[in-house]
Amino acid sequence: MKLCAANLIKKLCLDMYKRAGKINIPFKDIVIMAFIIEREAVKLTERSVIAAVFYNRFR
Repeated sequence: MKLCAANLIKKLCLDMYKRAGKINIPFKDIVIMAFIIEREAVKLTERSVIAAVFYNRFR
């Protein structure tokens, strides 16, 4: 089970790292924003709106 979870985390992090490079935001900042968005979003549908606000402010 631990190996399965570790592989999943590795794949997710690699995917996030690649996407972060495409939008020119450091991976560390992406992870921090993800944690903030998770805490701020009350509804699942609010995540994309909050993420868009953060992204627009980064530019």
